[in-house]
Amino acid sequence: MKRILVVILSASIFASMMQAMTLKQAKDLYKAGRFADALPAMEEFYKKTPKNASYNQWYGACLYETGKKAESEKYFKYALDKKVADAARYLAQLSLERMDYAAFALYLEQFTEMIDGEEDALSETASKGLSHLMRVEEMLNRVEKIEIFDSITVSKNNFFSFYRLSAEAGKVENISIGNDSIVVYEPQSGNRRLMALPDSLGIDKIMESNRFPDGKWDTPTPLDIATDGSQLFPFLMSDGMTLYFSDNGSKSIGGYDIMMSRKDLSNGEYYEPQNVGMPYNSPFNDYLLAIDEMTGIGWWATDRNAPQADVVTIYIFKTNNIRENYDRTETDVYGFAAVTSIGATQNVDSSYDSLRDAIKAIEEVSEVRDFEFTFVIKNGVVYHYFDDFRSSEAKGLMHKRIALSADIDELKADLSNQREQYASASNAARNRMTSTILTSERNLENKIEELARVDNHIRAIEQRLIK
Repeated sequence: MKRILVVILSASIFASMMQAMTLKQAKDLYKAGRFADALPAMEEFYKKTPKNASYNQWYGACLYETGKKAESEKYFKYALDKKVADAARYLAQLSLERMDYAAFALYLEQFTEMIDGEEDALSETASKGLSHLMRVEEMLNRVEKIEIFDSITVSKNNFFSFYRLSAEAGKVENISIGNDSIVVYEPQSGNRRLMALPDSLGIDKIMESNRFPDGKWDTPTPLDIATDGSQLFPFLMSDGMTLYFSDNGSKSIGGYDIMMSRKDLSNGEYYEPQNVGMPYNSPFNDYLLAIDEMTGIGWWATDRNAPQADVVTIYIFKTNNIRENYDRTETDVYGFAAVTSIGATQNVDSSYDSLRDAIKAIEEVSEVRDFEFTFVIKNGVVYHYFDDFRSSEAKGLMHKRIALSADIDELKADLSNQREQYASASNAARNRMTSTILTSERNLENKIEELARVDNHIRAIEQRLIK
């Protein structure tokens, strides 16, 4: 009997030792950020002792980090009720992902109060998480005050085709490079293109291609903008220095965020990019901020609150000459940051009819306007409108060219008629007509030679101005 008791006691001690080791192993995996590996053990510990606050926290974190975010929330709330600090951090992150910025701020405040300056003691995962949340908190302190006067929900594929930009703002379009379709930004000058292409590691980076004098494009080269993420949708301001693009690296608060960088003219390099903040950015994907200085209209696209995965919302807003932020102490900024209502952003004393008219005018020009002419300046550069000319002299010569072309067409028609009459005329009549026909032929030749000189003059002037 004694021997049986000793065996039972030894087995019990061994089982306890094994359970303690398993918990230690699970905690080590947890601390190392190996949440998928720790999840089965943490689930077992929680099920055995469901009122243990730490088990709730660890199990909830493993669920969250492995993509089961909705399931994790109740475990964090239980742990927070028992004063587990990291539960507040996770609840802040969950609130952020729902754009519930009011709840986010409260949970983050609870977390910072509970750790009370002991950030150095946080795990690597918690430390990174806190840095991310504090960046969001800083953004909430500088939500830009903009007036959004319209929005449209469109397919994510080619959403940029719905942007209505003036010619001065440049254009965003799809081009074909080999078998690939690439989204490019091209300024009004038409001398360069910006696009996102995979680098040597297969990560999309903003690259630039310049047009040669013969109209061909050189091989795209990286702009060397320092981010640790994938870069998409470049847009260059008319100053040629200020660049907006989307990036999903460590400066993002979730998905792709819109960044801004400026070019250092002394060395041609770009300064460290900055997140443009809210309301433009969110925990979701935010793309292609385009500022049209000619119309005073801005555009950006986001998939926040998207009813389905393949659509985005384009917000259209009145631009500011100087950035003005909401005062968080006086204004409930959370709705403005999330853009819960575009009507709330509008000034009740303002009319946006002139801005809508500007968009309508661009739409009418792009959809209805017929070519005034077609004239090749050089390979890859074709003018269709008088507005295309950079030189007033060349524009005047184009008027002369059009008149010359009309004269030539008229001379050709007249000469053709004379030759038909000549073919059926008598010998006497032919003798009288010969001199007239020869004179018409010389006039036509002179006009054609003059047209060639005008064409060369136009091209010479404009090519000097195209960089």
